[in-house]
Amino acid sequence: LKPRSSRAGGPARPRSAPRGRFCAMDLGRCSAAELEAWLPGLRHPSRARDAGLDLAPLQRYEEATSRARALRHMPGCSSIAILDDQVLQVGSFGSADLEHGLPMATDSIVRLYCLTKPMVATGLMILVERGLCKLDDEVSKHLPEFKSARVCAKKTNLVCSPDDKPLAARSLTLRRLLTHSSGLGYAPSLGMDPSGPDEEAYAGITKQCDSGKIRSLEQLSKAVAALPLRFHPGERYMYSFGLDIAGRVIEVLSGKSLDRFLRMELFDPIGMKDTGYSVPPGVARKRMAALYATKENMQAIGEKPGLGAGTHKSPLGTLVRIDGQRPEHSAWVGKQSCPVFSGGGIMGQNRGGLVSTLADQARFYLMLLRGGRLSPKHKQILLPKTVELMWGSDWLCRPSAVGRKCRDKGTLFGWHALGEIGIVKRPMRKHYPDTFEFGEWGMAGAACTHVTVVPHRKLLCLWFTQTLEGWPGWKAPEQNLWSAAREVALKRDVPARKRPASSGATASAAPEAKRRRAT
Repeated sequence: LKPRSSRAGGPARPRSAPRGRFCAMDLGRCSAAELEAWLPGLRHPSRARDAGLDLAPLQRYEEATSRARALRHMPGCSSIAILDDQVLQVGSFGSADLEHGLPMATDSIVRLYCLTKPMVATGLMILVERGLCKLDDEVSKHLPEFKSARVCAKKTNLVCSPDDKPLAARSLTLRRLLTHSSGLGYAPSLGMDPSGPDEEAYAGITKQCDSGKIRSLEQLSKAVAALPLRFHPGERYMYSFGLDIAGRVIEVLSGKSLDRFLRMELFDPIGMKDTGYSVPPGVARKRMAALYATKENMQAIGEKPGLGAGTHKSPLGTLVRIDGQRPEHSAWVGKQSCPVFSGGGIMGQNRGGLVSTLADQARFYLMLLRGGRLSPKHKQILLPKTVELMWGSDWLCRPSAVGRKCRDKGTLFGWHALGEIGIVKRPMRKHYPDTFEFGEWGMAGAACTHVTVVPHRKLLCLWFTQTLEGWPGWKAPEQNLWSAAREVALKRDVPARKRPASSGATASAAPEAKRRRAT
């Protein structure tokens, strides 16, 4: 594959990894030397044939994605697929900002939403390694506001009552925060109505964040602790404020705000220069991707269309721009950014969580794939055994979490410190929509920022866009990055003489990476 030229004109790119915060580097446009400087130890896609890899599936993916963009099926996207030390595909398609003519690039700044969670979990594991806490510590050991935590007496109860039930000893633990088995719930956001009492109980927190009454993780933690748990810790899985509370634990143990801790201990050491909780206005004007949703969802979130705002028809519906009509008007820019450094990725209706780029996220997940160190020149963030502990198996089935395999609408799934993990073994040469292969794990954000990692294959895929409506295109295998990357990996892993006949991309299509439980 040739490097994709997704930007027209512009200054020449530097010949080495850039220095300083918010430095542009579009991996889809740079030379082999530039890409290999930014992602150390990797080979450019143009060198894949030297390694005996057939990239035809990824060429079909690029062609299909280009056609989808030409038909205006989506604003734009960027993607990268890495197999061991070889970049299989990297490039961008379409627009980051339809109204202002900004092309999508691997250095386009995007809102991560719940893709914030793996980095906050990594931050907590840094403190576990240093002996400042243990995964099975009671949350109340570090956050006294949880010492009086109790379980609601009735499922319909929204506030505490005298009949609420006491917790079992050593039940509300840090491990259960990471695995969403703590009994905490989540607040509705992004214009969604509460799905039931479990969300309705936290609806007031959404309003308090938007009104400015809650302005820190400390205040958020106390507001969450003042509500009854929805079930006994360890009873089941339910997506929750767990990572926000874990973020507050990081603040208490480190003596630093969550944003400063992540910057000092994770982002700066591995050169994640475009990752943080806010974007300077000048940078936003040049590189921040716009966010799109349907008119109905825009109204539900509480936003009004801007003067002269355009509409964009697509299979997702008629899309309109939200989160400001110009990049510098975004709720993630400068002084408008949320004062609560969300560990979970969202505060209020549509604020908070980290922003980043596809290039920065590639560095983060490469660091983990390489056992906690991006390259010999970089700091060791975590020990290899800690990385293996984090993502090597399903944590929910352990007695210290839930103690059994969990199901969602009848489908088995697993969860560990970083996200969802596949726990069902299936024939590898079939297509299974919306599932992972055994041992594969992934996470996603509400605006379609997806990551999947197959540790035993050393396969990493990232696919980013900025729409709240999902992307139906990857249901066609030829548009599915994961299908294409899996096909290349399987051909590498199976000797030629044993390789079964293939009938194209469909024969070995990979599971889709859209996650139901990730927002």
